[in-house]
Amino acid sequence: MSDLSSRSTKIPASLEELRALVARPASAARIGGEPSGDPRASCLGLVRVARPDEVWPTFEGQPMLGVAQLNLREVPFVPPDLSDVALLTFFLAAQKGEDGLEYFFPEGKRNGEGWLLRAYDSLEGLAAIPAPYDPGWLAPRGITWERIEDLPDEWGEGGAHDLIDFAAIEELLGEDDWNDAVGRPADATKLGGWPSVIGDDYDEESPTRKATFCLQIDSDLEVGLDLWDGGVIHIGSIVRAGRKTWVIESQRE
Repeated sequence: MSDLSSRSTKIPASLEELRALVARPASAARIGGEPSGDPRASCLGLVRVARPDEVWPTFEGQPMLGVAQLNLREVPFVPPDLSDVALLTFFLAAQKGEDGLEYFFPEGKRNGEGWLLRAYDSLEGLAAIPAPYDPGWLAPRGITWERIEDLPDEWGEGGAHDLIDFAAIEELLGEDDWNDAVGRPADATKLGGWPSVIGDDYDEESPTRKATFCLQIDSDLEVGLDLWDGGVIHIGSIVRAGRKTWVIESQRE
């Protein structure tokens, strides 16, 4: 998933200049402690609010799992494509299996088909919505936020190779690995920044590569959220027929 930049390719003179050119601000979630007493507060492993006319989403007759609630009024940095959003809630279809929760693979599915992102432009009017399933599936935790400067993986559309002259990158790195010399995306639930890439699971032909990366939801073992054995979810926005549309991909080993 990319965030296409209008910047032309640059030729940095040092690794420090290279990092400065590719760094993006992000709000990274720090997970821990019981969820806040404010039902609108950010939390992982739980969705607590909705509009009064909204019901808990289902998929194939079963309630989806409330994965995350992110209050953007709490965060130090809001990505431009989320500037009109006050709160996000994210749901994913899952079922109890012999080895724990088995999560739905969302690739190629539209918002509402096995996954659902709800975006609210105001906190006003949101009301409590109880989860219609055994709350013991997950151990929800609260979120505090930290602003970070996030660095990209070295490859991929919209990544470092689109911003920096490739020959300059090779010269600066020499025999060193990009991640060791420059850095990599933060492994965290986050708003903005760069998406984490896991293993070789990176599809250059995916339609999500044309989307603007907005947020990432990461596995967290304390919460019991283990997305495909330590995977992550990327969500981006793309304009289709004049309307903003949410798109999704999973990254996993």
